[in-house]
Amino acid sequence: MTSTDKERVAKQTAEYLMQLHELRSDRLESISGQPIYSAFLFPNGYGIGHGPFSSDDELWAEMSLALAQVPEQVRSKLRRRMPAAAPYTFTHGDLTNVNIIVENDNLAGILDWESSAFFPVCGNLPVRELAWGKMIKNGKTCFAHIYRIILRPAILGWISLHCATILS
Repeated sequence: MTSTDKERVAKQTAEYLMQLHELRSDRLESISGQPIYSAFLFPNGYGIGHGPFSSDDELWAEMSLALAQVPEQVRSKLRRRMPAAAPYTFTHGDLTNVNIIVENDNLAGILDWESSAFFPVCGNLPVRELAWGKMIKNGKTCFAHIYRIILRPAILGWISLHCATILS
């Protein structure tokens, strides 16, 4: 695929994701109303169901478990800066290049929906969807294109801070 083809597929993917993100729930939950399984959002709970949650406080209480080794002052600062999670928007949950089908240089389908759920509008969903753009050759153009369509800069700042805190 040429870089133009890749950019077209990235744009098609982003447009499709935006349609999915219009599907809303008042809770963080799976499509069937059950707990979600997300090692990305809950890094200390791989293989463990989380939620459903209907408030920022419930979500923070679960997310902060991964920050047990982080000083309380830093955790408090993160909590104060955490954007509102609602509305919870429908997200694929595991969108990588291996889950995207391309035919005739156009998006033909998306596979592996078992991780799909209603995720916080402010958190995991855009970052996970964006992971695909970084995995293709010459992905900067595609990554930037999807990024422009989906993410708000303030949200990215909080996500970056939260991830950096967990990883440090």
